[in-house]
Amino acid sequence: MKLRRNRSLLLIDIAVPRDIEPEVNFMENVYLYNIDDLQAIADDYLRQRKEKSPGANRSFVKRRRGCWAT
Repeated sequence: MKLRRNRSLLLIDIAVPRDIEPEVNFMENVYLYNIDDLQAIADDYLRQRKEKSPGANRSFVKRRRGCWAT
């Protein structure tokens, strides 16, 4: 890590079983994610989009009605 001059290192381990030891995440400026972490992030973003979609849909319907009214 000394050669990296304190630049961050992002590691994504998609192997099953895992190829990278989880302990590397405790090293300074090293960030380790595995496929389960990425799935959790994707699930969270999907949940957020679903929570916002009803309001967006109502706005779309309202604007669509306005277009047809003229």
